[in-house]
Amino acid sequence: MVEIATGHVSNRSQIAELSNIDSYIFDANMKTETYHSWYCFDEQLKQHIDSTGSIQGFNGAYYINSIILDFDRKELDDKTLYDSVHWLVNFEMVNDLGINKKHIIVWYSGTGFHIEIPNLFGFTASTTLPSTVKETLKSVFPVCDNIYDGARLIRAPFSYNSKKGNFKIPFSVDEFNKTEIDNIKERSSKGFRVEDKLPINALKSKWENVEPYLKSYIEHPVIDISIKNTVRSQFRNNPNSVVTCMQNVIGKAPVVGERNETMMRVGSWMRRNGMPLDIVKYTLRTWSGLGEEANNCADKIFATGYEYGCSDYIMAKNCKPECIYFKQKDYSLELKSMNDIADEYAEFLEKDFTESSFNFADIYDMNSDFWVMPGELVVVSGNTGMGKSTWVMNLVTKIPHLSVMFLSLENNQHMTGRRFVQMCHNLTKDEANKVYADPVTRRKHMEAFSHIQVTTVPPELSRLTEGIARNKPKVVVVDTSDMIWVKGIHDEITKMNHIINSLKAVAQKQNCIVIIVHHVNKDAQNTGIVRMGSLKGTSNVSQKADKVLVINGEMNELRRSVSSEKARDEGYMQLMFDFISKTFTFKQVSGQGGFNVQN
Repeated sequence: MVEIATGHVSNRSQIAELSNIDSYIFDANMKTETYHSWYCFDEQLKQHIDSTGSIQGFNGAYYINSIILDFDRKELDDKTLYDSVHWLVNFEMVNDLGINKKHIIVWYSGTGFHIEIPNLFGFTASTTLPSTVKETLKSVFPVCDNIYDGARLIRAPFSYNSKKGNFKIPFSVDEFNKTEIDNIKERSSKGFRVEDKLPINALKSKWENVEPYLKSYIEHPVIDISIKNTVRSQFRNNPNSVVTCMQNVIGKAPVVGERNETMMRVGSWMRRNGMPLDIVKYTLRTWSGLGEEANNCADKIFATGYEYGCSDYIMAKNCKPECIYFKQKDYSLELKSMNDIADEYAEFLEKDFTESSFNFADIYDMNSDFWVMPGELVVVSGNTGMGKSTWVMNLVTKIPHLSVMFLSLENNQHMTGRRFVQMCHNLTKDEANKVYADPVTRRKHMEAFSHIQVTTVPPELSRLTEGIARNKPKVVVVDTSDMIWVKGIHDEITKMNHIINSLKAVAQKQNCIVIIVHHVNKDAQNTGIVRMGSLKGTSNVSQKADKVLVINGEMNELRRSVSSEKARDEGYMQLMFDFISKTFTFKQVSGQGGFNVQN
C-alpha cells in the first residue's frame, strides 16, 4: 500500500494499493497533481492514519517497491541540469555501478529529474528501513537530494506539475541520451502519451524478478556506544526556595477536611518533577495515613495529568515569600573544545528532525526546501490588516506532528478557538457557531488542531520561559511579542530587548521553535511596505531572529505575499496567497511565488 495526495501535497492521508496508483492519475486536461509515498506499507499504515489522521508517528514496517532518486534543479540552468543527470545515469550508474540500462527509467518531473530503479540493493522491510536507505543512498548517490525520510511524498508517474504547467514523463536511458533538454521540456508540456504507459508498466513488471546485485553497497546507521565524559555543574541554588508551598504542606500534619484536595496537589507536584507512581503513592500514604485514598489520588493524577498553578487556593495559602518558582540558575560557564563542537555537529546532521521541525516545502507548493529547525527564533511581521496572526494560525494547523503552545494574547479564547475551527474546516463564522452548538460535531472538529494548546492570558516573561520548560512544546507561538510583561521593566525598548533575548535563549535551551508575531514601526505603517528594517523596536529584534518573515499586500485586496527577509541558514522564500477573510484562511495562489536558493 502507498499513501496518496491529490491536488496538493497537503491533501494526503489517502491510502491505495500499489497496483492501483494509475487510477489516481488525472487525465492531462484536468491538470491536477498526484503524489505517492516514497515507501510502501502494509495494512498498519491504514490503521494508523484512521486513528491519528496522519502518517506522523507511524512506527510500523516500511517496504521498498522501487528506488526513486531525485535530482532537482537547484541553481542549475537547463543544459547543466541535463548534463549532470546524463553523467549520473551513464557514468556513475551504468559504468561505475554496473546497473543494467533496462533497470533505469529517467523521469522528467517538470522541474528536475527522477531516476527510478528496482530494489537492486535488496532492502528488506523493517521499522527502521528509512535510516538504512538514507545511509546507503546518501553514500552511493551523494549528488541526489536526501528524500528518504519515512513520511516523504514524491510526484506520481505522469502527474501534472503545477509549478511549470507540465507533466512528469518517462524516458529509457537510450531515449534520454538522444533527446535534448528543450525537446524534453516541450514533450513534457503537452502531457503524457498513452503509448508511454504500456512499455513502462511492462518493464516494471519484469523488475519484480530482478535479483539484487548491489547488496554490497548497503550502509547501516552507526550507533555510537562509546562512553561519554560526564560534565558536572555545581548546583548553586537553594532547593528549598522552589515550590515552597508543597514543601510547606508535607512538612506539617494534614489539615482536616483538606487531605484529599491537598494530596492531589502534592501528587501533581511530584509527578511534574519526575517522581514515579510508586514513590508518589508511598509519600501520600505516609503523609496522610489514608492508604487506599492515597493510592486512588495518585492513580487519578497519573491517569489524567492534573495541573495546579500558583493561584490555586491551597497552593497560594501555603506559599512563602522566598519561593522563586523554578528559577534555578547554573552559574558555571559551559566551554567546549572545537573537537566537541565538531562531534556534536556530526551527530546533529544525522538526526531525523521530522518530529521536531517542519519544512515549508511539505506544507506549501515550493520548488525547494525551507526548514524551520529546533532552537530557531522566527519573527513574523506585517502591517495592520495583513493577517499576520491569522497566517501563523493557519501555519500551525498544518504541522499536526508538532505540539504547539499558542499564546493568543490579542484575542479572547472564544474568538481564537472559533477561528481555528473556521480555518481548519473552511467555515464561515455562522457555520462555525453551529459546529459549537452540537457536542458531537464540536469534538470531531476539534481533532484537527488537538496538537495545539492555547492561552489568552498575557504571562510574565519568567513564568513563560518556565512554562515552556515544564510543558516541552515543540513549537511556541507568541502573538504578539509586546503583550508579554516583564517584571520591573517599563521602558518599551528595554522590555522588548529583554523579551527577544529571553525567547531566543529559551528556543536554544529547550530545543524548540519559537515564532513571535511582531508589530512594525511607523515608517512601515506610512509607506505600507514591510522589510526587515520595519520591525518595531531596535535592530536587536532582527539580529536575534534566525528567520524574519514579512507579509505584504494591499489593505482592500485579497492577495498577500509572504517572504523571508532573513533566513540565517536557508535561501530566499516568497509565497503568494489569497486571504479569504470569511473563513480566515490563506489559500496559496498556484504558480505564484516560489523559492530562490541564495546560499
